[in-house]
Amino acid sequence: MQQEVTLSIVIKALNEAHNIGRTLDSIEQIAFPVPYEVIVADSISTDGTVEISLSKGAQVVQLESPADRSCGIGPQLGFQYARGEFILLIDGDMELVPGFVEAALAVFEASPDVAGVGGRIQEMNLDSAVFSGRMQRNRNLTQVGDVGHLDMGGVYRRRALEEVGYFSNRNLHSYEELELGCRLVASGWRLVRIDATSVRHHGHELPRYQLLMRRWRSRYALGPGEFLKASVAKPWFRKGLREFRAYLVTVAGWLTLLLGIVCLPWAWWPMAVALLIQVALMLVLVVKRGGPADGLFAFASWNVLAAGTVLGFVRPQVDPKLPIQSRRVHAT
Repeated sequence: MQQEVTLSIVIKALNEAHNIGRTLDSIEQIAFPVPYEVIVADSISTDGTVEISLSKGAQVVQLESPADRSCGIGPQLGFQYARGEFILLIDGDMELVPGFVEAALAVFEASPDVAGVGGRIQEMNLDSAVFSGRMQRNRNLTQVGDVGHLDMGGVYRRRALEEVGYFSNRNLHSYEELELGCRLVASGWRLVRIDATSVRHHGHELPRYQLLMRRWRSRYALGPGEFLKASVAKPWFRKGLREFRAYLVTVAGWLTLLLGIVCLPWAWWPMAVALLIQVALMLVLVVKRGGPADGLFAFASWNVLAAGTVLGFVRPQVDPKLPIQSRRVHAT
């Protein structure tokens, strides 16, 4: 007979052999106040992630097909096997900080309308301009109190997740936590970030243009378009338009360039206007980001993510409530 579980810790992972041991060790060192289980939701890692996880006593569940890989599928895969009343979601490159789970459970006890609790994120790779910039610009990572969604993990109430149909949308290659937050808030649930550090995050130590290309190859860049497609006719569609307005403006800029090319046989000025718009956008970003290097990188990022937005919007989607084809992995 299986022991009752109050807390399911779901760790989503893909090729995290350099980090997963540290993640699991951080969990092992915490004296949790409730019975818990640890589930590594693996997207068919090709390094030693699975072997390390099994050696440290974690359950490992794995996708059947690498074609299903996405940021959105990991949490749902773990949730499919989880037994706890509460679900703690973290990534395989994070360390759980002692005291956070206890504080989160206290919030749930005091507030029955709270669906999810997050904490402050301690970014360990501040040498990366991408991650340090995210911490400075993303208010959702630092705001304490009620928030619209919980970036970078948190503890969720199972009953709330079941009420809104599923944990995370398997179709999304990014922004799956934003989509989850929209569904929960629209259903009357609250999400709270408390003034306590929840995790230490060890981001990829790659030069930023290499990280940008990694986001393209992993299809992370498709996330904004996939989010918008999944949100059509939903109450939060307009929120998505606001969230991704930079990429939509970039696409509009491309259309002005295309119009300029079409008009060249008859008039030069539409192309001149289109080029001036691109130059003006670059200059604005240079000023806003504090220098040419950061401004030009932001301009490149907007263009890559704008291309992903278009491709993501036209990409076919499956019903996110369908069971994920997967299996339990056992030690050999």
